[in-house]
Amino acid sequence: MLSKKFRIIYWGLLALSVFFVWVIKFSVWSDKHTSEIDLISWFSYGYELGEILFNLSLAYIASSIFSFVVVYLPDKKKEESAMNIINGRLNRIAELMEITTQYFLYKHGLNKETNEGLIKAELKKIQTLDSENKMSFYYQLPNKSKDGPALCNTGDYNELNYLVDQAIIIQSEIEGMYKVPLINNIEHNLMIVLEEINRCKIFKVSRLLREYQNKNQNMDTPEIGNDIYQFYCLYRNLIKYVSRTNITFNQEKVDCWCDIDIKLNARQFRTLTKS
Repeated sequence: MLSKKFRIIYWGLLALSVFFVWVIKFSVWSDKHTSEIDLISWFSYGYELGEILFNLSLAYIASSIFSFVVVYLPDKKKEESAMNIINGRLNRIAELMEITTQYFLYKHGLNKETNEGLIKAELKKIQTLDSENKMSFYYQLPNKSKDGPALCNTGDYNELNYLVDQAIIIQSEIEGMYKVPLINNIEHNLMIVLEEINRCKIFKVSRLLREYQNKNQNMDTPEIGNDIYQFYCLYRNLIKYVSRTNITFNQEKVDCWCDIDIKLNARQFRTLTKS
């Protein structure tokens, strides 16, 4: 797929080509151009220049039509096929990322409607991940069966363990997408977003923190708020390419809450959440 910059250039040249064809051959000024008498042509050698522009414009229009039929339409069909294959994985990644981002927003008194500048400022203030206290964050997955939405919470997870296990699942889903034969046909910007998520710094930092914790060592993380904000931005970029997750977040505990276990096994998580 062409980048936005090249799409503007492509459509601009096509519009210019159509304009030249119309002016030179079909407009009220075409008689001046088609006259070979210098005195009433646009300017000296105007006729010759007009013919060159006309031929170049026709060639560009013809090549655009050829490219649309032979290149664009088949590539678009392959892209749609690839997106249909990976759509489930994309939605699952978006669900996990949304739960995490909403947790950090809620913890700091923010929500999706909060001013973007305030979200950035508050998230960047975070200096550590809680490795002792339960997150106790509640959410409702969309309808997966006739029984209604699945009411879940983060169970016994603390922030550190949740991020570590979430990283394993998300990266497993992305690696699975990379094995899809048509993956190179998806939009280039989506590939960039997926790779940035796969290499997200918060995943690396959380793993290091748990390794230090297991060795009873301390690790300073004064900039971890920047990593969490980067994670939030990556989530915002990803949801441009997926259908709405429809997860709702209600922190009033009810009797039918169930703990969701996302530990280590991406296949188990897919089985739990699939339609």
